[in-house]
Amino acid sequence: MSEKKGVRSKIWLIENCINVFNIKGLDITLNQLAEELQISLGRITYYFPTKEKLLVAISLDYERKLSEITSGFQYSNNHNFLLEQIKLFSLIMDNQYHYRCVMIYASATSNSRKDMINQINSSYKDSKERFLLLTNTLIDLSFLESKILEYPNFEVFRFKFITVFTSWVINLEIYDKEEGYAKMKPIYLQGIASCFLPFATPNAKKLIEEIDYSSI
Repeated sequence: MSEKKGVRSKIWLIENCINVFNIKGLDITLNQLAEELQISLGRITYYFPTKEKLLVAISLDYERKLSEITSGFQYSNNHNFLLEQIKLFSLIMDNQYHYRCVMIYASATSNSRKDMINQINSSYKDSKERFLLLTNTLIDLSFLESKILEYPNFEVFRFKFITVFTSWVINLEIYDKEEGYAKMKPIYLQGIASCFLPFATPNAKKLIEEIDYSSI
């Protein structure tokens, strides 16, 4: 198999396995996955010997797409930075929803799944640094009060933000599945934005409270 054909085949597998996991759930076996895709089991295990390795690959694909979204996002000016940041959150949520199978898998991962744990730890380390940078930018632009960086304010803020921004997928799957993503997204997005409220400046607080989240 040529290298280019192998890459295309691997990409095809990842994209189609995402769809099956999203619809059928994570309990499906590799044998059942092959049946759903109407391919041989060997075509999957050639690239991904175990289901965990397949899900780690999906997680890496999620991170790749996330990087494309964040690096390609264009801000117009500092005055609109907070609103546009919330618009970026909306795009990130769409990406999380597309990769919801691995978001759910990661949330239930135990220490026995070492490959996934390593992937999560690597991703979390990067996200902590990005989040501190975002917080400092919002302070510099007078959207957040500087006391947010004081201990334990920042640690509590970061915990709340990351928890809400990652657990909404679980909440949708367990509690709001019948309502659907399109209906619940504005509520979840407002919940994410509200994490800033305790330390928002008056102008930022007004903006967060007056946004029409269903239009983002």
